[in-house]
Amino acid sequence: MDSRSRAGVASGKSRRRKTIVITLAVVAVVIALIAYEQVALLYVISTLSVVALLFIVAWSNLEGARRPAGAAPLDDSAAIGSGIAAAAPASNPRGTAARAGRTRR
Repeated sequence: MDSRSRAGVASGKSRRRKTIVITLAVVAVVIALIAYEQVALLYVISTLSVVALLFIVAWSNLEGARRPAGAAPLDDSAAIGSGIAAAAPASNPRGTAARAGRTRR
């Protein structure tokens, strides 16, 4: 195993450990707020957390995400629901018409 792969494993374990610690800290805070009957404060914190999550989702760049190699190109559910045998074939990605009947020599 080379040094880069060992470093990747170590950083992955460190990241996992950090995530577990943060999760346990959040759980401890929630339990403490419930135990001390600070439901109003818990309500405010949870509302702000949901707003922060919505901002993260809204500002995330989903256009730049890559499609998995095995992903289906289009969904045929509309064609199935309307009784059509299959959806229209996808257009040529290059935008050029295919030449039928010609072969390369």
